[in-house]
Amino acid sequence: MVLIESNAQRRKELATALRSTGTMVVAASRMAEVERWPIGDIVVVESSFFTPLWNEVGATHVVVLADSPALGRHAVASGASAWVPRHCEPGDLLALIQTLPDVGVASAAAFPRGRSAQPTHLSVEPSPLQQAPALAAGQAR
Repeated sequence: MVLIESNAQRRKELATALRSTGTMVVAASRMAEVERWPIGDIVVVESSFFTPLWNEVGATHVVVLADSPALGRHAVASGASAWVPRHCEPGDLLALIQTLPDVGVASAAAFPRGRSAQPTHLSVEPSPLQQAPALAAGQAR
């Protein structure tokens, strides 16, 4: 599992909780510190470091630590598997990870690469670009 959290204390707290389940965790404060592609791994990332490219480089799931519900919903609409409030209890993050399809917390790296279906229990709102396709194409209304 890859964990990217810029706050050192929070990163340590989350990494400790994840490791307590037997999960191997690469914890980093920013994307540049991650030395390998997350092929077959779950990526847990704060919203400022979320990109849909995590899925394209092999992450099985991407869970966003969102600073606000709007950022969480936007991340899911952009390809994240799920989101939790950035300052949630570590147990809440663990519980969410365990609900991800085809993924067990202790063996996330054992699953085949590629993106699984998004959980159906999450509410997803379209991003502004999805609401107005003309804007995405650079066209004025």
